[in-house]
Amino acid sequence: MLRPRLTDVVEEVIAAVAVAVPAYARPLEGRFGDGVRQGVEVALGRFLELPGTTEPALTPDSRRVYAALGRGEVRQGRTLDGLLSAYRAGARVTLRRMSRDALEAGLDTEALVALGESILAYIEELSAASAEGSKPTPLSSTVKVASVGVIRVATEIVRDANLGSARRAA
Repeated sequence: MLRPRLTDVVEEVIAAVAVAVPAYARPLEGRFGDGVRQGVEVALGRFLELPGTTEPALTPDSRRVYAALGRGEVRQGRTLDGLLSAYRAGARVTLRRMSRDALEAGLDTEALVALGESILAYIEELSAASAEGSKPTPLSSTVKVASVGVIRVATEIVRDANLGSARRAA
């Protein structure tokens, strides 16, 4: 139903995200633009592969995409609020487009309700993967602890050097 119109829907989702999330309302250039476009394309493409399967919502590769988006938000000094708002905006566009197409194809109300529930469940999966990616990794915690240790040692060296200089001057 949606696959033939996927390119149009991707563009519509990206436009909706720019309106819904002011931090994302900028030219889609560089890593940011690549990340937004890849996130939308992977999400919609994967969602369309799921009906009729028992596969998990996210493959390991797609889970990495959304974890990386969560890490990117943290790296940029932002909370996940904008990213999660972007997911919700994308879900609204997708539901609107798919519902319209489903009605035109003659699907009943029960099928539309199931479609809406599927989209919401899928967005929850994307959100969870992004939240997981935004958490500090054991390595980043180790680096922070090591950095604190290095700073402490350097401070002691400087303090001892200053104390020694003061004693020699006296």
